[in-house]
Amino acid sequence: MSPEEKYVGISKTLFLVGIVIAILVSNAISVLVVTQTDLAKGDAGPQGNTGLQGSTGPQGNTGPQGNTGPQGPPGLPGVFASKGANDSISTTETMQFIDVGNMSVTLILSEKSDVLVLFSCEAYPDIDDQILIRALVGETIASPGEIFLTPIVYDYSGSDTYNLWWGSYTYHFHQPSVSSGTYTIKIQWSVSGGTGEIGFRTLTAMALPTAPD
Repeated sequence: MSPEEKYVGISKTLFLVGIVIAILVSNAISVLVVTQTDLAKGDAGPQGNTGLQGSTGPQGNTGPQGNTGPQGPPGLPGVFASKGANDSISTTETMQFIDVGNMSVTLILSEKSDVLVLFSCEAYPDIDDQILIRALVGETIASPGEIFLTPIVYDYSGSDTYNLWWGSYTYHFHQPSVSSGTYTIKIQWSVSGGTGEIGFRTLTAMALPTAPD
């Protein structure tokens, strides 16, 4: 081996040995640092309290409208008629009922219905007497039949002084389960005696189809 080769070989050996030593020293230092770091870290502390909830964010856009639901069943149709009069009429009829002037309407029923008859008026009977009325649905007397429309006032003192004058009166009649067809609805009246008078008056008739069983 020449002096140059010997010199070069020693240099390479020393160089390799230096590199190995440097690597070992570096690894040792890394292990030491990691070990010291782990030893310096203490136990985990207790969990802190939950923070305050943040503000609610803005509401999102409205979603698309859903489909329209199925249509419900149709309601029961009604039939209605009304009439009014403001002339003053009178009667002395005691033996039978006669029509009240201008108090009739017509209903056309397409199916079986309950008929309501509403009558209102201002009336004035003679003392000791009363006015009676009834409602007809076609030829049938509506329930409850003949009724006393006005009160009876007696002259107990015999002095013919009493407080009786025009008063307002009303009554509702009812006829259930009327078959389909055309009907004249009217009010009739009579008196128990003397003279009865009727002024402003209104007749209203309505039919409500009977619900199916």
